[in-house]
Amino acid sequence: KTGAYTIPIVERIDPNKNAIQAIILVPTRELALQTSAICMELSKHI
Repeated sequence: KTGAYTIPIVERIDPNKNAIQAIILVPTRELALQTSAICMELSKHI
């Protein structure tokens, strides 16, 4: 489920820009940590 919305977000991020390019709001800290880990892992492959 998380990949369904994180993949499009990660694809749109320009690594050359040193600025906030996306904000993902989640209801709990635990879910935020999981989402962050998934985003970091996905960004290695895109």
